[in-house]
Amino acid sequence: MSKYKDDIIRLRKQGKSYREIEEKLGCSRGNISYHCKQEGLDDIGKKNKELSDEKKQKVKKLRKENTISQVSKKLGIAESTVVKYSDGKKQSGGHQTKQVSLTERQRLGALAEANVKARYTELGYTVLVPEVTKAYDIVVEKNGDFERVQIKYGRYKNGAVRADLTWGSINSNGRSSYGYSEKDIDKFAVWNDETEEAYTLPCGPEAPKSIAFRVEEAKNGQTKGIRFAENFRL
Repeated sequence: MSKYKDDIIRLRKQGKSYREIEEKLGCSRGNISYHCKQEGLDDIGKKNKELSDEKKQKVKKLRKENTISQVSKKLGIAESTVVKYSDGKKQSGGHQTKQVSLTERQRLGALAEANVKARYTELGYTVLVPEVTKAYDIVVEKNGDFERVQIKYGRYKNGAVRADLTWGSINSNGRSSYGYSEKDIDKFAVWNDETEEAYTLPCGPEAPKSIAFRVEEAKNGQTKGIRFAENFRL
């Protein structure tokens, strides 16, 4: 039995959110979600699915100069709720997929690349850019260790940062997509401008063609096979 179980249940019964329990106990959100689900306490603490007009305005105002995580902490609401009520960032319902033009893809790719480079630099890495086209976008070095990094832009949807981890070409038959392997790169770095975070994932022999880093717990309480975003932050 998890050493955190009793404390998780006690704090949840007090109305504490998953984030508050995570910060207090230092355990993973997946662990919290599992025990709360087992005890039927998964709905306690979710007090901000619908906000008052006053609080909605606070979200919009704070979001102009703060990250999603910072607004979540200041107002005591879920990060997904912050996204929902931020200007220009409200999530659409259903299963519609927004079509992104090549120009828009290029803009988002450039945005991701600039922010990932800056984050690595902040962490004390030397960032190297190849002069010719390679499978990787940058090489980072620290203490003599080098890694080839492919940078992707991730979209925030349904409580998770999701990214396509393929590369492609356009021919007469349409767009063809191909996966990466450890022969091509060492890791992926996924940037999302709503959470203002970068997330990394080792490539491995056969990398997945898509990825989801979960920011909020799944509605069904599932934890198995879930990649929780806080465990992959750069």
